[in-house]
Amino acid sequence: MKTTWTVAAREFAARKTVLYAGLLAAALTFASPFVPGALRADPAEVRAIVFLFLGTSVAAGSALLAGATLFGTDLAEKRLAWYFSRPISPASLWWGKLAGGSAVVLLGSAIASSPVLLNTTSLVSVTATGSPVAALLGITVALLFGLFVLANAVSVAFRSHSLWLVFDVAGLVATGVALWVTVRILVRAEAQESVLDLALVLAGVVPVALALAGWRQVAAGRTDPKAAHAALSKTLWAIVVSASFAAVAYAGWVVSYRPSDLRHPVVGFAPTGKWILVSGQVARRVPEFQGAALLDSETGRFVRLSMGTAWSVTFSRDGRRAAWAERDGMSWNDPVTVVVLDTASSGAVPWASRIVVGRARDLELLTLSPDGSRLALIAANNLAIHDVSTGAIVASVLLPGEMGRGRIFFDSPTSVRLYWPFVSGPSTNAALLRFDLATKKLEETGSVDYGEAKSTYLRISPAGDRLLLTSASAGTWLLDGLTGQRIASLAQPDETSSALSQFLSDGRIAVGRLDGGGASLQLFSRAGQPESTIPIGAAKSFQIGGELAPGKLVVNLSSREALQEDARYGRIAVVDLAKGTAAEVGNDFALGVLMLPMWVRSDSPSCTPGSLGTRLLRSKDDRLLLVDPATGRPSPFSALAR
Repeated sequence: MKTTWTVAAREFAARKTVLYAGLLAAALTFASPFVPGALRADPAEVRAIVFLFLGTSVAAGSALLAGATLFGTDLAEKRLAWYFSRPISPASLWWGKLAGGSAVVLLGSAIASSPVLLNTTSLVSVTATGSPVAALLGITVALLFGLFVLANAVSVAFRSHSLWLVFDVAGLVATGVALWVTVRILVRAEAQESVLDLALVLAGVVPVALALAGWRQVAAGRTDPKAAHAALSKTLWAIVVSASFAAVAYAGWVVSYRPSDLRHPVVGFAPTGKWILVSGQVARRVPEFQGAALLDSETGRFVRLSMGTAWSVTFSRDGRRAAWAERDGMSWNDPVTVVVLDTASSGAVPWASRIVVGRARDLELLTLSPDGSRLALIAANNLAIHDVSTGAIVASVLLPGEMGRGRIFFDSPTSVRLYWPFVSGPSTNAALLRFDLATKKLEETGSVDYGEAKSTYLRISPAGDRLLLTSASAGTWLLDGLTGQRIASLAQPDETSSALSQFLSDGRIAVGRLDGGGASLQLFSRAGQPESTIPIGAAKSFQIGGELAPGKLVVNLSSREALQEDARYGRIAVVDLAKGTAAEVGNDFALGVLMLPMWVRSDSPSCTPGSLGTRLLRSKDDRLLLVDPATGRPSPFSALAR
């Protein structure tokens, strides 16, 4: 140990010019506010700007210069034998020179930065920015040390003139490819925080690897430049390449979750069939990492999706096909390709269609036709209808003005309609548009008058012939689906805040009301004429779900006000619309489909009676259950069992 410190002291003394450079930089930085032309500026800011250029240059330059001459020059000029002629072990020589060289670089850098250490400007000051002093100093020391040992390795490699440079290049390429793969996996999975964590880990691994490689360079190579380079390269790349491939394995582990690993799941369903879309926080991975998956609820087969992809998932009405947009790169300026899954086939795998959008950020909406043969998309305010099999554009049109995020409805094989289900803001009329694929003409068929509505909700019927408009100012109205004309009033404005409405499978309409602490369902004909009222029990708020079977509607009755915490949990009842009775099937549950993410198309046609979307319940501990249509009792949803 004494020999190590002796070598360190000698190295420190030999490089004292670094300290003089630091003193000169400090003096120039301190005097910079007195330079003509800078007298009117804030002295603290002037010193900060000068330090950013001069101080950092001195610090980085001294680290590179000291590292490059640590061993490389002595090896090339055969002066290293002088050390080995004394009783100095290779370990003492390496660690001593490393300690002395590092110390003089760090001290010189500290001297150069001294004029701004207590600066009051937020440009540099540690105290003014609120940055943790220990973290800032740690990052600075790590960077300078990394530059120091990197310069030594590069100097030894190039001064040796050996073929091991080819090995270095191969190691660098392998590391670069591994890191690129790692970043691509994590960024495409929306796990950017893991990229930062890995960057910090690797930023610590590389300097340590360089230091250990330098020790092996001295211990194994001694005075032979080629042998020293060989030992350095073997040690360095063994550590760095291993760490890089470990990063790839880590990235693969992060994104290899299963649907059962998703906590607080949000679930969307195909209108018909067994496939579901589930998203949530991934358990036992990195904090705050969100994942999603398309899941076959019967077989357990699934396709992982990123949250950046899940919003675009669309199902065909018959449930036999799903499609979504997947970025080709890591940036939202990269193209996106529409990926298709034929959910009706037991062995189907996702396949990339020929439908491509130039920039991911331009894509606003995807919608499959009822049979899944065509796909409509809006990108950069352009509506295009594609043939899914060939990717060919059947028809396209530029939409007038900034249309925002509308919705597309295939009302026939040769035409689509556009409407806007949510409106917030001042009074406005929203146009209803129809695009004829044969003539390629876009026409306005009508409009929806939102009146003075501040928050408006619009639902379309399964056939697309009628709309339900709900707002606090207008009440609940039945509208013509083509023209937007009002057909009938279903609820008054003072009732709407606690009223919910739903199209039924037979074309009728169910509207919920609260009156005197009791809840009821009022049924209307297809034309909006009142038919009957069914009392369903005491409640302060409630929600209408789907039909468990034709004519049997699931509702949720809560003892809490709508805006209170946990108001969505309550008694689950099945209302027999024909008999006018309500049977309770569970307590302290919520309807399972949460209307939070963009991809839960609550305004789209409802799920068919008895489908998964009508049967799902959620417990307070986020367990999902399915109601059995035969018995009316909930049981655990095995597809997402933990």
